[in-house]
Amino acid sequence: MASKAELVVRVTSARGSSKITYSTKGRYVSFTTAGLAEQLLGQPIQPTSSLEVFWLSVLAAVQASITELE
Repeated sequence: MASKAELVVRVTSARGSSKITYSTKGRYVSFTTAGLAEQLLGQPIQPTSSLEVFWLSVLAAVQASITELE
């Protein structure tokens, strides 16, 4: 069976802000990709003009968070 690396992103909204959570699991070849798990609290409301704009905004926040961990 092929190895699988996963990035799980969840977005919730409440009272004028968003919460983005993400976590990683799995393997890529022999490299373990599990171990990242963060909650980004107090994020701005994400744009909803299109699916692409929404996810680009969410993924930009996730990427910025992962970059800060380096």
